[in-house]
Formats: sequence, structure tokens, C-alpha cells
Amino acid sequence: MPSGYRIRRAVAGDEGHWVTVEVAAGEFRDEDSAWQRMTQNFGSFATTDDAVFLLESPDGDVIGTATATTDEFEGRRQGQVGWVGIAPKYQGQGLAKPLLATVVNELANRGWKEAFLTTQTTSWRAVGLYLGFSFKPALRPGTPDEARGWQMVAKELGSRWPESSGIQG
Repeated sequence: MPSGYRIRRAVAGDEGHWVTVEVAAGEFRDEDSAWQRMTQNFGSFATTDDAVFLLESPDGDVIGTATATTDEFEGRRQGQVGWVGIAPKYQGQGLAKPLLATVVNELANRGWKEAFLTTQTTSWRAVGLYLGFSFKPALRPGTPDEARGWQMVAKELGSRWPESSGIQG
């Protein structure tokens, strides 16, 4: 972690920080839709069982977020990494790695031996980070759009893409 930055667990009243970061990171077109999703997913940080983490700049501004949660994947309940987002001004500075490590450690501490996450082609740089944490692409049978998406990501990542994935760019 670069000097002066810190990661903390979100508490009641931090919901607006999550909304601001996720809108800035391009996950939502506006704050209203982000608030709707935040409420749908978490209710409130005071009542959620999810572990929501916030990344703060040396000035104390919340500039990143990531969540440790659970959901169904491939027919079984697993740990899930969710809502990894860094404000654009701070992207590319090595800040997502310690944030992701915090979430993965939280899932391990909760007893999860497997975890998954979802992403999109526009986050291909983040996929490179996820691969470094031993996440592997999952191509569901009968999903040609997903196959094309993974091929696009594989092409962008080039040599960083695992040949063992069975997906070629």
C-alpha cells in the first residue's frame, strides 16, 4: 500500500461514499441508479452481513471500495468479491491490489476456500489483477457473447492471459 493510504471497513453513514466511488468508476450512469443498487444489495452498512471496505487517500477522501460477500456460483454457495472500484484519478497507482487482498483475506477468514467475481470487458485491466490473485476465467457453456467477451479480454492482456484457460484472444 502506498504511504498515507488506508483501508477501513464501511460503517453506517458510509453509503454515500460507496455511491460516489461506484459512479466515478463508471459502474453507474448516475447517483440515483447507484443508490438503488446499493440499497438493493446492502440495505444499509449498519445491517449488511457483507464486509464493505473503503480505501482512503492520504487526505481522508474515500477513493475506492470492494466487498466480501457470498452468492451462488456453479451450483454452490461461494465467497464473492464484489464492487471493486477505484476513482479514475487514482487508478493505475497500485491501490486496487491491497484492496483486493483485504477482501480475499476477509473471505478466507470467514472460511471460504473458493471465491468468484464477475466483471465486464471494459474492466480488462482489472482482470489482469484478478488473474494475479489466482482467479480463473469461467466460460459457461452456450454463452457465445461471454466467449467473445473473454476473447476480447485475452487479446488485450496478451502474454498475461493464462494459456490454460482454453480461451484464446
